[in-house]
Amino acid sequence: MQGPLPSAAELARYKEVDPRAPQVILAQFRAEGLHRRRLEAEIVRGENGRASRGQVFALLILLVGLLAGVFLVRTGHDTAGTLIAGGNLLGMGAIFLRETRPEPTGGGKD
Repeated sequence: MQGPLPSAAELARYKEVDPRAPQVILAQFRAEGLHRRRLEAEIVRGENGRASRGQVFALLILLVGLLAGVFLVRTGHDTAGTLIAGGNLLGMGAIFLRETRPEPTGGGKD
């Protein structure tokens, strides 16, 4: 047997044993394909949701860091406020650049 389904000759031999066998085999093949596609769609939805939540939390962290830096600068703590706000911006920029950079192809290695 080659591939996910038996050959036509094998299906004919199954039919000799049980006339319903080819229909059962084809129905199971269709059901498995539908199940696999549903699972893959669920995985994609989950990954998209995770990515969206990550973006929201990154925005919240960025805003809190910037607000803390602005607050510190306005209350007379210029160095601390600048370091917190600047570090926050640099950190988020570094993460953004790292995540958007294309992955290396591996140079032909398997």
